[in-house]
Amino acid sequence: TVDVPGYDGLMAAAKEKARSGGAKFTAATGRIELDADAIARLAHMGVRPTDDIDKFHGRDIRAAVKAIFNGLNFDEHTDSASNVDLVGIILDKTNFYAEMGGQEHDAGRLAVTRESRSGPSDLHAGGEFRVDSVQSFAGYILHIGHLVKGEIRVGDDVQLSIDHGRRSAIASNHTATHLLNLALRETLGDGVDQKGSLVAPDRLRFDFSHPRPVAPEELAAIECTVRDQIDANQGVYAESAPLFVAKSVNGLRAVFGETYPDPVRVVSIGARVRDLLDDPTSALWLDNSIEFCGGTHVQSTKAIGDFALTSEEAVAKGVRRIVAITGISASAAIQAADRLDQRVRAAAGLSGQPLADEAAMIAAEIDQMTLPAARKAELRAALGALHDRVKAAQKEASAGRAGEATRLARQIADSAAASLTDIIVNTLDAGSDRKALQAAVSTVQSVCPRSAIMLFSPDQAEGKVSIMAAVPQPMIKRGLSAGDWVRAAAEACGGKGGGKPDSAQGGGTDLSKLKDAIAAATSFAHKKLGS
Repeated sequence: TVDVPGYDGLMAAAKEKARSGGAKFTAATGRIELDADAIARLAHMGVRPTDDIDKFHGRDIRAAVKAIFNGLNFDEHTDSASNVDLVGIILDKTNFYAEMGGQEHDAGRLAVTRESRSGPSDLHAGGEFRVDSVQSFAGYILHIGHLVKGEIRVGDDVQLSIDHGRRSAIASNHTATHLLNLALRETLGDGVDQKGSLVAPDRLRFDFSHPRPVAPEELAAIECTVRDQIDANQGVYAESAPLFVAKSVNGLRAVFGETYPDPVRVVSIGARVRDLLDDPTSALWLDNSIEFCGGTHVQSTKAIGDFALTSEEAVAKGVRRIVAITGISASAAIQAADRLDQRVRAAAGLSGQPLADEAAMIAAEIDQMTLPAARKAELRAALGALHDRVKAAQKEASAGRAGEATRLARQIADSAAASLTDIIVNTLDAGSDRKALQAAVSTVQSVCPRSAIMLFSPDQAEGKVSIMAAVPQPMIKRGLSAGDWVRAAAEACGGKGGGKPDSAQGGGTDLSKLKDAIAAATSFAHKKLGS
């Protein structure tokens, strides 16, 4: 452990902080944080803030290990035997981008170079560290992760290699965020102001001021504007400039209330920063995306690939949020929308149950799949017309089943009236159409108003049975409740049911127990009525 004056007292305070829930290491979130005490110790140890000028190009560089932090204190080395899962390493310089300004961090690895130790037998050779997160604290860049093999010591020379796939995806999403900001202003007006953002490898998120939901046609226009900017293959330029000059550039977008350094980094798409500074008031710049930004970007908009807005929603009063994707993910979303559009068009030629089944499957896929938001709205509108056809067909079919159920119910009622029975338990074929079953019960009631009626309707296709009952007031007074009666019948065929004393309904899930349910219903009624 590094010898720091007052170290024991600092350690005791750190451990007490951990016990009281204020520790700066949380295994659950995979974070290590440098608090004020740790930063003061670094300064006392002669460790200077990290030089991160190389974070923008991302090429491999070499650096020296200046400190190793285990979450509570600083160590001279870390190895597989140290029993520390998560470690933070501070270098004299870095090419890793630390999480800031809404942009997520880089990932990658640190590898000890052969020159760090002399002698081929040294077990220290080949030390490798996986960087999972990169955070900045008062100018110190903390590379947080796990030792993969070997050992790393303070003073080691290490090779820094970032994950270029992750960096590339983040850069694409960050440049697309700038294009989105421009497209929102062009489509919705100058009242759009940035309220927050997130740039991750798999998506971008942009919060902005707007008093109402963004309509599907507006989303389509915004998406089209961004794609046009991408296809134009515009250069992306970034340079530092004096703050007072940069602020005077026509069309500049800055986050309200944000404090910017001087000089400030300007990111411009489609126009060189030096040209902006030479003629800051030119009206030409109004058509360009120009922002103060410390993030990483692609060199040309064409590198972004495809672009798709996947959702738009409110996050606060007067603040909307858009989520978008780029590259292969966006291409997949667009292609999925194309395939669903073809299916909707093909389904228009279907009718009856095939149409109902296909419309239901398409609706489920629209809900589950990642699609461009404007396309999703179009698909749902087109599917709505198919659903209207399905409902009309179902209504017509239901009317036919109700008519047939009524005819069968009259036969049941006439037979019961002839036998003078006051308990009618029977079956008829109405499938799972409860309206048809209700019409049948009403028909029997009209013919036999003093009888207790229970009708079962089996559905062979779904393997279940619907049950409905009606009990007149004289029988209710004698102890027969329709709710209890249906419940007893439904339980006999694996289901449940209930209702009011004069009317109730239920269902069973085991069609093979239909005879048992009928027997249970008959027995229950006779027992309650004492007949």
